[in-house]
Amino acid sequence: MRTAVPLLLILSVLIVLTGCGDAPTTPGRPTTREALARLVFEALQADDFERLLPALPNAADHLWMVEKVAESASSSQADDMRKIIAEMGGAEPIAERTAKRVQETFTDARAAALEHLTWDKSRFGSVDKELSSIVDMDGIDRADVVFTVEHGGEPMRVLLDHALQVSDGWVVAGRVVFDPDLRSGLPMKKRELALVRLSEVDAAMRIYYLRHRKLPKRVSVLTEIDEDRGSPYLEPGFADPWGNEILIELLSEKEFRLISCGPDGQSYTDDDVVWPLLEDE
Repeated sequence: MRTAVPLLLILSVLIVLTGCGDAPTTPGRPTTREALARLVFEALQADDFERLLPALPNAADHLWMVEKVAESASSSQADDMRKIIAEMGGAEPIAERTAKRVQETFTDARAAALEHLTWDKSRFGSVDKELSSIVDMDGIDRADVVFTVEHGGEPMRVLLDHALQVSDGWVVAGRVVFDPDLRSGLPMKKRELALVRLSEVDAAMRIYYLRHRKLPKRVSVLTEIDEDRGSPYLEPGFADPWGNEILIELLSEKEFRLISCGPDGQSYTDDDVVWPLLEDE
């Protein structure tokens, strides 16, 4: 059963569905996950976000990705995509929002790292291939690329959330994350998976609202078959990585907050994972 496309992917690929050929080659674009990770490290080390511009999805990439998504999506999903495009004002706002999110998290990641290392004395380590495995998401290869930074002590990790493979290489469509508390693979994987699942609920909530002009109060509403749509928005039993129901806080008629209760299973505690991220609130 097909699930809703996560919001971060929607933000990076949705534009008006028109025919297009292959996207042109982008100079300087990394062609592997390892090359993408190394480019991000070099940009972090130099404090130069502009180095990442070839690794951000551009208009031609959007067209190419939409074509790929459309090939494997149902007609109802394509209709939902068009509605989201209209709500967001077309391709340019989507591209701008994607670039803004990457830049904001790039800045935050570099600043967070300075409490634990000196960038000019650090060196690129390696990509964690186990955590950076590729998954097919509606025709597009996606990976949460994790790489290490060596600085003389225990290696630190950096996560590239929602890296996507487009026609001529890899791009960053999500966030750049540095967190010394997430040094071991499993905690990083679960926390970041929680954010991915929250983004899937976010996307489903927005599509539900466009169809019904109201927001659901529970995630279980989104896992039931929508008679108007002919399918559910999320797969049955959809939960956070710890098996808990994701909570919905309705803030207004159109605004909401999503909460994963984290490993303790209790809401409003320090280990909660909350969506939207702070820069969106």
